[in-house]
Amino acid sequence: MKRRRPFLFDLGGSFEEMIRDLERIFMEDFERLLENLEKENIEPGARVKRYGYMVRVGPDGKVYIKKFGDIPSEEIIEEQSSYKVPFTDVYEKDGNTYITVELPGVKEDEIKYRIKEGGLEIKTTGERKYKTFIPLSGKISEKDIEKNFNNGILEIIIKRNASK
Repeated sequence: MKRRRPFLFDLGGSFEEMIRDLERIFMEDFERLLENLEKENIEPGARVKRYGYMVRVGPDGKVYIKKFGDIPSEEIIEEQSSYKVPFTDVYEKDGNTYITVELPGVKEDEIKYRIKEGGLEIKTTGERKYKTFIPLSGKISEKDIEKNFNNGILEIIIKRNASK
């Protein structure tokens, strides 16, 4: 039985040969990608939808799994709307909760915040529509929230007494 090499190139050759092999492999992959785009009638440089899952442990110790990207979540599908779920990062440091939300193409006056039981809802009203719900523990009031919006990046700090 012939053993398969763990690499697609020869590690016993010279450095230049290894670089040429890597370039060949890269170009083959790139050509395969362009062929797939042509099969799906997607122009190179066109915006391709992105999606995924975000897994995090909330301040209450529970694990939260949330979809993100251009593929709407079940809640949004039920509303039959065109909201996108923005990329969101949430972490705690020194008792404060820090939230970063990417809202490209949105103006600051188009962002709406709503404190709901169990967290904070962020929604936009402009041409680009985003909506997300960030689960948080403890009671939160408007005075506990500090917001900053710059170049499509929303930064929110929930002060220490809100997360206790």
